[in-house]
Amino acid sequence: LVHQILFTVKSMMWAMFLLLIIIYLFAVSFTQAVNTHRLDEGWASFELAEHADSRFHKYWSSLPRSMFTLFMSITGGVSWE
Repeated sequence: LVHQILFTVKSMMWAMFLLLIIIYLFAVSFTQAVNTHRLDEGWASFELAEHADSRFHKYWSSLPRSMFTLFMSITGGVSWE
């Protein structure tokens, strides 16, 4: 019984690792897209971007924030207004 529980925990850890890698890759992609859009629009800093569209700043301004946004969207923790 203990052996089966440990085997299951090992599989769960690999699944969580894979999910983390997927979230990381999408967060990099979304953060890069938002920063490219910000630079194309001529915003010098996120203070200006915050006034232009606060959702960019709130959800996608940095890599950790993007990862947290993706995690919250997966788990149902984000209300998209």
